[in-house]
Amino acid sequence: MGTKYSKTYTMYTYDFDVKNNVRLVTLMNFLQDISTQHYNAVVKETGVGQGCAWVILEWKVDFFDLNLLEGDLVVTTEPTYFRRFIAYRAYEIHDLEGNLILKAISKWAFVDANEHKQVLLPHVFYDLFEVDEKAERPERLYRFNVNETETPRTCYRHTARYSDIDVNDHVNNVAYIRWMMDAVEKEYQENFEPASLWVSYKNEVTYNEEVTINSYWENETVKHVINDAEGNVKVKCALTWRAIQDRQ
Repeated sequence: MGTKYSKTYTMYTYDFDVKNNVRLVTLMNFLQDISTQHYNAVVKETGVGQGCAWVILEWKVDFFDLNLLEGDLVVTTEPTYFRRFIAYRAYEIHDLEGNLILKAISKWAFVDANEHKQVLLPHVFYDLFEVDEKAERPERLYRFNVNETETPRTCYRHTARYSDIDVNDHVNNVAYIRWMMDAVEKEYQENFEPASLWVSYKNEVTYNEEVTINSYWENETVKHVINDAEGNVKVKCALTWRAIQDRQ
């Protein structure tokens, strides 16, 4: 394991849905942000890795409690594995009473910011982040394949708009999660809440590009596949739901 980094984030009224559950996009934005904050805090002053950037490849998140109150959450992250151009990070989010809200793992690629090609991690990263060079590679986060003859339960079309685009000039990573949440019927979401999430990013989506979100149901797990107009896979996601328990 590596050095831990923590930051407190504040949730506001607009971070909650109609069930008073904190929105997934809010929590995912916290995870995305603290990854950047930690890296910059450790590396920025050293000058190491200039001209390079991190690209998210996968998320695996387990949600324990989404029915929260407005206020602060403590987000903690640590890098757990470096090898060649790949890195893994672990995360936990707690409320101020120490209750666990979620646990997550992410997988990243280190790339040349201009060429968008993977480059080897500077060896000094092991020391800067105190990651064991002999750390075991984490297990595969998740995988699924969809039979070509299988018909999706829902087929939702979306055109990437200006509000979906981030500073990298393509659709923000968290926007895809919002799209896939929107692909699940309102009636279902009124009685169920997310229990776990896996996302795999394959190819970028750019402004005004039309995509199709095909959703395949397997018990309480919805497998979403985002395809472009030519049928190429852009993003895959598996979102498992659980019944909402009666609350006081």
